[in-house]
Amino acid sequence: MAKKEDNKVVEKIIVERKYTNEITPIQAILPIVMEEIERKRKKYIEEHPEEFKK
Repeated sequence: MAKKEDNKVVEKIIVERKYTNEITPIQAILPIVMEEIERKRKKYIEEHPEEFKK
């Protein structure tokens, strides 16, 4: 008996970027977001130390 295989359609998009000295909005906001995530993570660890005991 022949084995049935699923056919998949794959679309690949190649994006070429030319880098300039301009900063993108995500590059501008990312350090602030990462700092906020780290601050909230530390606060959570302080409030729930029992979850992080080894």
